[in-house]
Amino acid sequence: MDLAAKLTAAEKRNEELQTEVERATIAVSAMKAELETKQQEARNEVAAAEERILAAHADRDERVAAMEAELRNAETIRRKLHNMVQELKGNIRVFARVRPPLRK
Repeated sequence: MDLAAKLTAAEKRNEELQTEVERATIAVSAMKAELETKQQEARNEVAAAEERILAAHADRDERVAAMEAELRNAETIRRKLHNMVQELKGNIRVFARVRPPLRK
């Protein structure tokens, strides 16, 4: 009778442990599913961040190209104005030049 009681108690403990193992297995499965979901979300976020970085680089390159074009145009205008000022200075110098008096 003592052995039968021990056997019954052991079987009951075995069932409890099996139930606990099943719950743990279900919990592990749920955690694995959650982990996979979070990993996929992280991959999506990384891909989105890379796209934003590429877009920012493209925008930066466009702005740099526009600024360079504007700089070239401004430099051309500056050169033209500089040449015009130099020409006008020369014209003023020629106009204001005093010739030495003639001996006659």
